[in-house]
This record gives sequence, structure tokens and C-alpha cells, in this order.
Amino acid sequence: MSEISAEFDSPLMKGLKDLYYRISSEPRQPLNQLAEEAVLHWIRVLDGQEIVQPRLNERGYTPTGFHFGMETASGNLIDHAGISEGPEAFEVQSNRHLEALKNRLAQYFDRSGHRSSSDSCDQTMVELARFSRFINTWAGEAERAYRWRWQGRSRAESDSVNIYEPIEAHDLLGRTRRALALWEPPLNTALIAWEENQLEAYEAAMGELADLLVRSPEERLEFLPPPGYPLRRRGFPRQKVSVFEPEQRPLRSRSVFGVRFHQLEEKIVQGTPQPTSVLEEVVGDVNHFSRMVETNLFMLATLPGLHTRGRPGVSVIRGRPTTHPFLVDAPAFFKKAVLFHNGTYTVAGGGLDQMFLQLRQLERMARFDQWGDWARNLRTPLEHALIAWEENRWDGFTVALLQVADLMRAQGEHSPPLT
Repeated sequence: MSEISAEFDSPLMKGLKDLYYRISSEPRQPLNQLAEEAVLHWIRVLDGQEIVQPRLNERGYTPTGFHFGMETASGNLIDHAGISEGPEAFEVQSNRHLEALKNRLAQYFDRSGHRSSSDSCDQTMVELARFSRFINTWAGEAERAYRWRWQGRSRAESDSVNIYEPIEAHDLLGRTRRALALWEPPLNTALIAWEENQLEAYEAAMGELADLLVRSPEERLEFLPPPGYPLRRRGFPRQKVSVFEPEQRPLRSRSVFGVRFHQLEEKIVQGTPQPTSVLEEVVGDVNHFSRMVETNLFMLATLPGLHTRGRPGVSVIRGRPTTHPFLVDAPAFFKKAVLFHNGTYTVAGGGLDQMFLQLRQLERMARFDQWGDWARNLRTPLEHALIAWEENRWDGFTVALLQVADLMRAQGEHSPPLT
């Protein structure tokens, strides 16, 4: 690996130079493998194929975070979340949602009144997703209100927000940023465990949430994740977050870190000029990775998997499904989707959350079948529908729902065999 070109002495090149010598001076695994993946990610970012992973900072300000994509039009909200009642309603509405979640978790662990553990898991998942949507809705609203308030003026006051320090009761921006940082990580852990079909991981995550719910607001602050924790990207599905301290062993296999790094260097030196904002984000991510290398504490986001069968120490929530209500009667599903789309069925009438759950179950069935012939065309509108529900977007959800229903009705003869 040649020396990095001295004439390109930008903050990005400086950060990369420091990282390169930090990695290459003591070749170890899995450090080299992690560094290779990071370099490949930065290459894809510069190619416009990915965005820099949003990460928590002391201010809680993550402009590429999921909450910045929440619905803004009051007439198109699935859940109004009490926003129209003013900033003071956040505490009241938050306590109401926390109490509902606490009761749902208590009901889950009590096991009474449920046909099976998988049914209970599914209903609890919806409650977790609803609370996540509520927190993101308020966080997005607080950010928009703050930007409007300080439009055309100095925004230095935003630097005064520190989610790890005491926050005034009237500071809606600080309170929503802290609430998002506190609740979204454990909610995401539980929801990803459900997506991955892991029963033990799901119950462990819910147990941690139940423990957090019974603690005082002051005690909860001890559970805030550290700066650098990966957050969900705006407009993207959830990611699995892993926090670990790997054992660094001598590198025994041939590493391609130097090759990947050289490719990244050439892209920066010879490639198409990038927007300043993108380069600044990459600089921050490079510096963050260097800190993770220094502390040997890695916080990484990856795509979730799926456990298709149980094995020792890993039980699944549900085995391979063989049927689904939408597959049994695709025309009836289409009619229901039309009624949601044209406004005959409304949020007030109920049923939308159940529709969200059934779409999630359909997604899991498709993943069991590895998105086979019957499900391949459903993948994109299905993802759009699920993300729109989480973004609190009525029209986005109902339009994508109708697309899924129309495709399923049209290709009914290609559905998987039912038993």
C-alpha cells in the first residue's frame, strides 16, 4: 500500500490516513474484517448507492434519522398523537402510551387470554410499533417547529440541547430528542427480534423494556445509549444493531483491507466531486470508526436475518407458515384494501393496525419462501406499505396496500400451495 497522497490534505484524507495506519500497524482479526466492511460502505456512499449511517450524538440531532421523514400534514396522519393540543401534551400523551405498553407487556408475560404464544407475540409487536411511531411523530414535529421558529436567524441555541444533561420541562425539542434516544433502541431491538423470528431474543428485549418502564424518569437516564449508537435511516426499513467488544486475535488469513482502502483513496482523488454535506458525513463516520477501533467497542447496524427453524438455544416465534388470510381469499382482501383507499374505512373505524400486522405476517411468510415466484412482485409495495404505516402516512399506506392487494388478486393462481 503506497503512502496516501500528501497534496490531498483534506479532513477526509487526514481521517482516512489516521485510520489506515491504525489498522495496518497491528493487523488483527476481526478488526481487519470490520475495517474492510466500513471502507466498502464509504465507497458505496461516494457512489451514491448508500447514505452514511445516522448515529446518536450528545445533541440528539440526526437530520438523516427516520423521524425527519414522518408525515407533516395533519389531515393525512394515521395517529394524531395529540400534537394539535400543543407542546404540553407530549408528556400526557407519552405517559398514556407508556402505560398502555406496560399493560401489554404485563399481559404478554402473564400469558392469559391468548390462543398461543405466537398470537401474543404478534399483538405485542403491534403495540411496540405504535409506541415507536408515536415517539418518532413527536420528534419529527419538534424538529420542524424548531426550524420554523429559528428560520432566518441564528440557530446556535440548538447547541444548548444535551440529552445527557438536565432538560427544562418546557424544552420540547430536548425532551423529544431524549425520548427518541431512550426508547427507540430497545424498541428496535425487540421489533428486529420479532422480524428475525427469534423468541428468546424477543422476550429478552421485552423484559428489558418492562424493566425500563417501571423505573423512575431519573433512573431511566442511566440507560441512554452512548454517542455513536446507530439510528434508523430516514425512509428505510429497520436495521439490526449489534454492540460488542470483539476479541482481537492475530490475523491469520490474507487481508484485502489495503486493496479496498486504495480503491477508496483513488475514488476520492480522481472521482466526481461530491457535495460538501456528503463529504462531511463521511468524515464524521471515519472519525467515529477510528474511535471504535481505539476503544474496541463496536456499534454496527446490519440487515436482519430470519430464523426458519428452532434449534438448541434458539426457539422461533412461528414455524414455517402454510397459509395466510390474504392468500386464502385474495378478492376479499382486495375489496377491503379498496375501502381503506377510498376512505370508506377510516382510522376511527379501527382495523388499520390489524392490517399492518397481517402485512407483517405476509412479509414473514414471503421471507420463509425466500421471496419466491408468488411473492417477488410484492416485495417493493409491501415494504412501502409497512414503512408508510411507521411514518404515520395514511395515503402512503393505503396506496401501497391497494397495490399489494391488486397484485395478489391478479396472480392468485401463482400463490403457494395451501395445506
